[in-house]
Amino acid sequence: FLARTLTSIESSDDYFKEETDQLHISSKLKNFVNWHDNFFAGIRVFSDKSSIGYVSYFEKNGIKLRISGLNTASFCLDESDQGKLWLGRRCIKSIQTKISVPETFSVTLMHHPFDWLHEEERIITTNLVRECSDFVLRGHLHETDVENVAGINASALHLAAGATYQTERWPNRALFGTLNSTELRVTAIKYEKSPKAIWTIDTSVYPRDRDFTRTYPHARAVCSAPPPIQEQTAVSSAATGPSAA
Repeated sequence: FLARTLTSIESSDDYFKEETDQLHISSKLKNFVNWHDNFFAGIRVFSDKSSIGYVSYFEKNGIKLRISGLNTASFCLDESDQGKLWLGRRCIKSIQTKISVPETFSVTLMHHPFDWLHEEERIITTNLVRECSDFVLRGHLHETDVENVAGINASALHLAAGATYQTERWPNRALFGTLNSTELRVTAIKYEKSPKAIWTIDTSVYPRDRDFTRTYPHARAVCSAPPPIQEQTAVSSAATGPSAA
């Protein structure tokens, strides 16, 4: 495996320059890149020169989506990866100019949580991703979680799923979402192997919600909604002398 060679935001900017051969992707992940490009032949190509693996657009039932796959695995090495991974702010900035289509919902896919990124870029990269995302989907921790995150410059709905994979060391869990122009309806599902192998509703995630499904207004709908009318109470006071403060 290639060692982790980045130690500062400056070294990250230099490494993720467009013309640089990024060996942590083209060499270390060569087998995956080859599999991806063969499997999706004629559909898309995985980038070996950017942490933005691919960007895809499609439309379904009048909803336009842009799917961005972020490669958080290029600097993975061992069991102490947390706080040592890099996405590169240069890469994130490169897609921000491509996504300013107001009627298109932006879905960002990434494996690791933001707090697994190196502290030198964690805050700035997290904000850049949120600025160009309506929804951020991630995994890695094998825990189901959904939260509306309001950052300094942008807000996004973060969805963390369990895992779907070929073994049974951890429970197989996922999230099923239904999106319309104002909200996302989320149902948690899980895989049961006995008495019959089947995907079914995971009632433990939203046990008190109707149909075990929760509705989240997405950030775009919240931002575009008119502000609520609030009652205001006028308070006047008068004070004299040095003790007024």
